[in-house]
Amino acid sequence: MFKLDPNPTFQAVVPVSMPDGTSQPLPVTFNHKTTSAVQSFLDNARGRSNAEMTAEIVAGVDGKAEGQSDAEFFAALFESYPAAASDVLRTYLKQLTESRVKN
Repeated sequence: MFKLDPNPTFQAVVPVSMPDGTSQPLPVTFNHKTTSAVQSFLDNARGRSNAEMTAEIVAGVDGKAEGQSDAEFFAALFESYPAAASDVLRTYLKQLTESRVKN
């Protein structure tokens, strides 16, 4: 039987862009949102910080220091790598909206 209710979270690897043109993988657990919830999230993005938006869509992240909160990790990541905020959002939206085709 088809499962109509999706899992509340899903995992993905965010390719974080480095200044030298390479990327580093960042394993992230994202919160699932319905189509209407994603639209509302995007409609209300204006005036919100990258950290606020990330806190809403991220349930957890691998690679942070012991005792470091997700918010602290992402604040440091976005300070060190300005493209990372776009990388996180892009990966989130891609995982929610693009079908996965396996060969």
